[in-house]
Amino acid sequence: MNDSRQTIAALLRKQIPERMGVAEHFWPFIRENAWTAQGMPTDVGFDAYFDLDIECAHWYSPAGPRPDLVATLEENSEWTMTRGAWGDITKTWKTKAGTPE
Repeated sequence: MNDSRQTIAALLRKQIPERMGVAEHFWPFIRENAWTAQGMPTDVGFDAYFDLDIECAHWYSPAGPRPDLVATLEENSEWTMTRGAWGDITKTWKTKAGTPE
């Protein structure tokens, strides 16, 4: 059986591996807000605990055309509202995760 590295390498070469590679993305704070209380150990990473084949790949967003627009618009103890260089306004939680508004 292929190990994780061989499985992911075959997928990236558009070949058919012996098995499908396993990857997952977890919301930030999921361990602190739920899984620790449900028994997940805190001394092991998600990849090892769930036997994933590849670490979460982080997305890339190119720098916006208007860096002069970047600003923090509002902030309190629970969330921050910012404007990005694309003119977007995003509200994000500080201590929990969810789809940004």
